[in-house]
Amino acid sequence: LKNTSGLPWTTGPALLMQNGRPLGQDLLSFTPPKTDVRLPVTAAVSVRGTTSEKELGRTKGAEKYGSYNYTRINNRKTFKVVNSLDRSIRLIITADLNGKCTATSKGGKIEYAGQHPRQRNANPLQNLHSRIVWELKIPAGKSRSLSADYHYYLRQ
Repeated sequence: LKNTSGLPWTTGPALLMQNGRPLGQDLLSFTPPKTDVRLPVTAAVSVRGTTSEKELGRTKGAEKYGSYNYTRINNRKTFKVVNSLDRSIRLIITADLNGKCTATSKGGKIEYAGQHPRQRNANPLQNLHSRIVWELKIPAGKSRSLSADYHYYLRQ
């Protein structure tokens, strides 16, 4: 959505309607004038998604920082989307992971947030936050599976 007004939109609930029927609702975040905001909408009840997560392995004592030892835990998160509509759809799927994403399937783009690697006196094993974004088309009656591998550290 683009805020074309001269006033900001404050944070609050948003309800989207089409032909008098509700499409979905979510929280609209603060949006300054003349800027864009993305409002997540699940408009099609015939498009279903599921997620699962699996631990791929752990390495006890994988890293040491200061006087502490850290265990590295490797995980894979899998996403499946099924399009039961009679037409193809275009989706933007966003996934947030608490850890460092190292690989994605089908062209997922990885963004990192959290500690900057050059930050002085910072623990280099502090877990990053990863956001993965996929943009894809799913033909009518088909499904797509996506995955992301990531790891994080636990202090022993």
